[in-house]
Amino acid sequence: MKMAVQMMRIGDWIRFYPAFPLAGACLSGCHFTRTALVLALYIIMIGYAFAVNNYFDAEIDQNHKGKHNSGKNPLAMGWISLRDARRVLEGLIIVSLIMMMAIGWMAGGWQGPALALLNLLLLTAYSGGPRLKEIPGADLTAHGLMFGALPVACGFYLGGGSASWLLVLASSVAFLLGAEALVAHQMVDFREDFCSTKTTVVSIGQARGGVLLAFLALSSAALVAAAAWSALIPLHYAWPLIAYLLSYPVFSVRKVRDELRQDIRDPAIPQ
Repeated sequence: MKMAVQMMRIGDWIRFYPAFPLAGACLSGCHFTRTALVLALYIIMIGYAFAVNNYFDAEIDQNHKGKHNSGKNPLAMGWISLRDARRVLEGLIIVSLIMMMAIGWMAGGWQGPALALLNLLLLTAYSGGPRLKEIPGADLTAHGLMFGALPVACGFYLGGGSASWLLVLASSVAFLLGAEALVAHQMVDFREDFCSTKTTVVSIGQARGGVLLAFLALSSAALVAAAAWSALIPLHYAWPLIAYLLSYPVFSVRKVRDELRQDIRDPAIPQ
């Protein structure tokens, strides 16, 4: 159990990513028990995403001083063996499959389990073969889907919901927010990734990464505003959500704003 918790890096994501499947389940109007089960399923699946990332990034993290010193990858630190790491991954996959099928049976539909399975496959492909995290553009698309749109849609269908424009809106906003989260992360890690990893922000430069982050934030806020204007969601829900969507990118890259101003004039860093 201790090895699994170390590999899952729960402290890195527990306050953010579980909100997406939880939002989907709540929008479906399902009761508390099934909502709790959906949340538990995605805690396992998100933990798997970080564990499988640690597994495939072990050699990179071991050779990178900053990442090695962070102590976030127990495999790179030599705290657990490859065999034990594989057992952790296998256990998380088995538990996820059992839970998604059980909750899908309770919901009486196939859409939820199908989306959850797709989500699990995408989480694997992001860090392992074909390693989408190192393909500029594909990394943002995959991240927006696997941490944003798919968890919302999966939570909605596992909660017993039926397809609606509200689901389309929620999934679209979640996709943009999931992509934003990766852009912000890549901006924070820009200097570490510059010589070792090909990401979207590395390929376009940190300054343009800031522009992309602003574009994604404005797009998500515009979607919510359009939904409120068309009476799809009440105004008293829309305005706080818009405020959050616009403030999130500012908060998420607060550590690199001073660096970004300097890098604009630094010819050694591509903009």
